[in-house]
Amino acid sequence: GKLGLADASPARDLVLVAEGSLAATPPAATAFPGRVLALSGGWKAWEEYALAPPPPPAADADPAARDEFRLRAGLQSALTGMKAAPPPPAPSAAPAGPRRSGGGCSG
Repeated sequence: GKLGLADASPARDLVLVAEGSLAATPPAATAFPGRVLALSGGWKAWEEYALAPPPPPAADADPAARDEFRLRAGLQSALTGMKAAPPPPAPSAAPAGPRRSGGGCSG
């Protein structure tokens, strides 16, 4: 075709972008010798995932949710040039309960 995709290096990837998810690979892309990928959900989903600031995880979020936040915040920062917001502090390991007054040895 006019795009010359059949002549491209097979070491490269081709990423297809549409308004929404693609139902099928366009015929012009089937000749590409490398991997052909499509953005799930299309451009709008990519924009929301990578270009918009991610919502911070809950204070009691598990490590996987915190890692996902850091990944998305770093990606958004790298792509937009805006400084990434830090995640909220991790929950403390101290048990909740009433604070004791006094202390030390009383004899």
